Formats: sequence, C-alpha cells, structure tokens
Amino acid sequence: MEDKKEEKGNEYKFPVKIFPPVLQKLIHEAKASCNFPESYMGASMLLAFSTAIGNTCTLRIKNNRVERPVIFLHLVGEPGSVKSHPLRSALQPIIDRDVQKRLDYQSQYDTYQQELKEGGHPDKPTCSQRFVQDATPEALVKIIAANPAGVCNYCDEVSLFFKNLNRYSKGGFDSMMLSLFDCLPIFMDRSGTDVKVTIVNPFANIAGTIQPDVFVKLYKGHLTENGFLHRIMAVYNDGPDELPYDSELEIPSELQEKWSDVINSILKLEDGFKEFATPAEYTLSEKAKGIYSTWSRNTTDRVNMVEPHEMRGFFQKTKSYVYRVALILQVAKEAVERTPSKLVIEEETMVWATVYGNFMLQSARKTIDLFDGAPAYNRKAYRDLLAFLPDSFTKTLANEIAATIGISESTVDKFCKDQQGKSIVKAGRGQYQKIVK
Repeated sequence: MEDKKEEKGNEYKFPVKIFPPVLQKLIHEAKASCNFPESYMGASMLLAFSTAIGNTCTLRIKNNRVERPVIFLHLVGEPGSVKSHPLRSALQPIIDRDVQKRLDYQSQYDTYQQELKEGGHPDKPTCSQRFVQDATPEALVKIIAANPAGVCNYCDEVSLFFKNLNRYSKGGFDSMMLSLFDCLPIFMDRSGTDVKVTIVNPFANIAGTIQPDVFVKLYKGHLTENGFLHRIMAVYNDGPDELPYDSELEIPSELQEKWSDVINSILKLEDGFKEFATPAEYTLSEKAKGIYSTWSRNTTDRVNMVEPHEMRGFFQKTKSYVYRVALILQVAKEAVERTPSKLVIEEETMVWATVYGNFMLQSARKTIDLFDGAPAYNRKAYRDLLAFLPDSFTKTLANEIAATIGISESTVDKFCKDQQGKSIVKAGRGQYQKIVK
C-alpha cells in the first residue's frame, strides 16, 4: 500500500525500494550530493548489475524458454537534466575493472612481441572487456564474439549508435539488434570470404542518453514499425522542474566502496562461468510464479480494456523485462547480503520486479505522450486549471486550486513545464504569470 501511495504522488517516480536498503541510501545520497535524479541513478544501477551478471546467470522460465538480463536503456531528458553522470557513476567499477584488464593486456602483449623477436612461439594474449564505448555495430559483433560473458555498449548520445546501424548493411544490423534483445543466436557471413561468424549466446546491453526531440525523430519510422522501440527501457527525469542549487555534500565513501564491492563480487562470477562453460541457472519459486501470473493477468486485463492500443507492444516486452529484473534483483540481493545462492527467484524479489514492471508501463505511457503530444485528458485539465488560476500564482497555489477541481499535482507539474511560453511565463522560482493575449 505504501508504494501505491508513492506512485500516486508522482506518476513517474522511480521505485527505489526495489533495491536493498544500503543501495536505496546510495540513490538518496547521490541525489542529495550530486543532484542525480533517482530515476536515472536507479536505472543506471540496474544496468550496472545487468552488465556485471551478463551471461553468467540465466533464468529458466519453461523448458523451452530462458531469459538473460539484457537491457536496452535510454535515459531521456532535456539538456542539463543530469543524464550522463549517473550512468558513468554506476558503471565506474566496471570501467575500473576494464582499465586494469587493458593495462595487464598491454604488458602481456609487449612481452609477447619481445618473445617473437627472440624467436619464440608464445601464445598471443587476449584482452577481455565488459565496457564498450561508441563501438560501430560491426565492431560490436567482434567484441561480443570475443567476450562470451557479455558486454555493455555505452554511448553518451545513444542516437549516434542507432543512426549507424545500417551504414554497412541494409537492415542487417537492425535484425542483429532485435536478436540481441531476444537472446537469439547471431549468424553473420563476412563479405568476400567463406568465414561464417556464429555467436550462440550473445549478450550485449545498449545504453546511453538522449533528448526527447531526438528520441522522437530517431524512433518515428521503421524502428517503431519493427518493434525496436518497444524493447527500449526508456527512463525519464522525475525530478523538480527547477534547477537545484549545487550541493557541498559528498556521497559517503563507505557507500561508494560498498557499491564497488558488490559489483566486483558479481563480476567474479565470470570465473566459474569460464571454468564450467555454463551459466548458473535460476528458476522461479512457486510463490514467485504466482506473483508473476497474477500481475500478468491483471495487467493484461487493463491493457485490453482501458489502455490505448499503442500500449500492447510495450506490455509484451515489459513482461520479459519483469523476468529479467527479477533475476537482476535476486543476484544483487545475494551479493549485497553475501548469502550463498539457492538459484531461486524468491517471492519478495518477484514482487519488486512487478513493481518495476508497473514503473516501465508508466514510462511507456510517457513515451506515447511524447510521440503524440499531450494526451487529450491533459489538454482538458490544462484548460480547466488555466481558467481557475489568477493572473499571477505560485506552484503551491496552483496545487491547492488543482486539488479543488480534481487535478493531480503531477498534472500541475506537467502544466508548468508544458505551458511555459504558451499560456504562462516564469516570473521567479516557483512563481508564474499568465500570458495576456
């Protein structure tokens, strides 16, 4: 009940409580000290967990269905909404790990070169990695093949990666990306050769930031028609509409160290993955199955009866994400608590995964609104609110007036953002004036 009350107060509020308490505290401290929006930081932490897990753990749903924790994440927000820093902060332990791997590789490669010059026949060293930055789709395929535990391709402006998808092959890389999300094998024939590349269990997260207008331009077209848009975990800034002041606070060092320790402990699962050449396979407890089934049925009824038709594609992919998030949260919980794994998704974990599924559906509605403009119910609410507001008003007064006519505070927030320069102007911090026409 408590979480439902929180959601009602802010339609797009990130459900921080899906994480263990120490990680909830990290999210709150990141907001207080660095102005990181909770939605961006929380989603970035999910991505970091997913990347650290990679192919080392899977979730068996049915005899013929296995889910892997793949995430295609877009942090959507206007310039200055603090998108890049939370991503980098959450991924930092993985970046640090890769930096050390690269330094070790360079030292090994120098030794390899020297031994070749001396007439030896040394084995050529390899460099493993989890973090990939701004790789072309063609290069990404090679990196995925060389790193079976999985990688995360990060682009600060993710639109640049997707615009390059078909630079070398019409439709080919689009198809590859769909296969990546669905955890299907990748088959590639190298042009002009008999070489055939086969990646049986590819794992690659795709992540980055994007501005709302660019998001719409990028996905209006074939990337919506082929279902790619529905596979994107789009997360929006649920913070205040006014820029906060800089803080002199610091994220407590013990929280940063805890985060690094947890991510590094999950990265070490790769050792067992390499040794046994197979992932640790989780299954659902009977109670977890019941929780998911109830959520799926109830949400299916809602989508069929009251949601716009556009929600159907998002819901189908959200169902996969609920399973994936359940696996991520279970592994994360075990790493934080340092408890031996029973390789079972617990009831409580599935509850939180469905809470996150609801958040994703709220975000999907935001995506639909973004593509279509303000929905009809918002336009009517805007007109009603504008009619009752005085010529000059504060945000507090607007909320009080809105409450008397049945309009939520979240709609007031949207009104103050959407209508700036149209029907109102900002007169100061939290103060507005109607535009006289």
